[in-house]
Amino acid sequence: MLCGRQHSWIKYGSSIIYHLSAMPKNQPRNSLKPLSVGNVVTAAIQLFRSHLKQYLGLTLRAYLWALVPIYGWAKFFMISGVISRLAFGDLTGQPETETQARKQLEDKKWGFLGLESLLVVISIGVFIAWYIALIILVLIGVAIVSAVGENVVVIVALVLIAIVLVFLSLFGLTWFFSRFMVSQVAFAIEPLSNASASLGRSWELTKGYVLRIQGVLLIAFLMTLPLQIIAQVLALLAQVALSRFFTEGSSEFLIVSFFAGYAIGLGSGLFVFPFWQAIRTVIYYDVRNRREGLSLEIRDRSR
Repeated sequence: MLCGRQHSWIKYGSSIIYHLSAMPKNQPRNSLKPLSVGNVVTAAIQLFRSHLKQYLGLTLRAYLWALVPIYGWAKFFMISGVISRLAFGDLTGQPETETQARKQLEDKKWGFLGLESLLVVISIGVFIAWYIALIILVLIGVAIVSAVGENVVVIVALVLIAIVLVFLSLFGLTWFFSRFMVSQVAFAIEPLSNASASLGRSWELTKGYVLRIQGVLLIAFLMTLPLQIIAQVLALLAQVALSRFFTEGSSEFLIVSFFAGYAIGLGSGLFVFPFWQAIRTVIYYDVRNRREGLSLEIRDRSR
């Protein structure tokens, strides 16, 4: 049953992209309905399959650039924006060549790095606040137990409350970061000048659609989880194998294990990374379609 449902999703997603690419430019704004959660994932799968060779080539170049500090990281995020721009062009029926997309984004590479850096700072701040709140709650729980003694009812109640709070906090964290899910895509597509403008644009577009986005992310995560588990197992086996030839903790062990882990991560990332870029792009397309209609176009095409 699951296989049949997945097949129907893929078939429907294929028809979505076909009609998008075949749509004339003067098509009415709301002629296409917004996508369901399953069809967002399906459309991303279809994009990935249709441009597998191109996306894999771009991802390989991005991962190689990531080995170069600062400038290479800027190139990494810029190339990820190229993938998003190419995917969005296909979704809107206004495809660009890779050269055109790269030309549009080359001057924005430092903006991409600034955007990701700002997201890291925000993430650190959010997690610090979360850990502080967690510590406070633990101290409150310890104080309650100390005050009432080892009462079974109180302990069970505290455990249940702790479980609920953990799920609520995880939901809150994913909700918060889902609001910034399309910031990089918006920066690649729209003429946004800086990182804060991209974050604000993502916050605006995702308002009211976070639960849908979380559903999409959950499905995509479950789909890529097996490949990531395999990569983790292979990395662990590589660590064990290298420990037989090098002394653990030595510089040789650390260098060789780093490159071995990077090679394994590259192998899985070649497929996982562009798929996630396609997911983020389809989410951006969907929320923008819902909020602004389908009269979308890739901006600055004449630059």
